[in-house]
This record gives sequence, structure tokens and C-alpha cells, in this order.
Amino acid sequence: MSNAAPLSADETKEQLLWVSQEMLRSGLVEGTAGNVAARLPDGNAVLTPSSLDYLEMNVDDLVVCDLDGNVLEGHRSPTTEKALHLSALR
Repeated sequence: MSNAAPLSADETKEQLLWVSQEMLRSGLVEGTAGNVAARLPDGNAVLTPSSLDYLEMNVDDLVVCDLDGNVLEGHRSPTTEKALHLSALR
């Protein structure tokens, strides 16, 4: 069991971005395929956007949704796999 403090919302978003980019660098995904989501400390979710190159993506491109799928933050559309990710996070 870890005694590490939970990540903040900003730290979670930074980690999600890093994982997304590392998936591409490691050859686990190609192009814009493969999406990532994480639960934020407030219970909402952060998701990668739809159809954006991971190496061009920055934290401001990520999309925050509540667990019902309503977009709360972000100027892009969330992944088309939003329902799958939110179901897993619920």
C-alpha cells in the first residue's frame, strides 16, 4: 500500500498526456488510435480528444466530462470511445 498523496487534477492531466504520448512513442498505438481516460480527484473524468495527434496534444486539449458524459472543460470533442471509458471509470 502506498502512502503517496493522491494526484491533483493538474497532475492527473499531465500524467494522462504523458501516457498518451508514450503509447505512441512506444509503438503501442498508431496515428490517433487508442485513447486514454482517468478519474480526477473531484470524481469527474479527463479524456483524450478525438482525432488529435498525441505528439501535438497539450494539456489544454484534454476534455473533462462528468460520469454522465457532459463536457465540463475543453474546447475539443472527447474521444468517440467516451461511453466505454466513462463506463469503466464508473
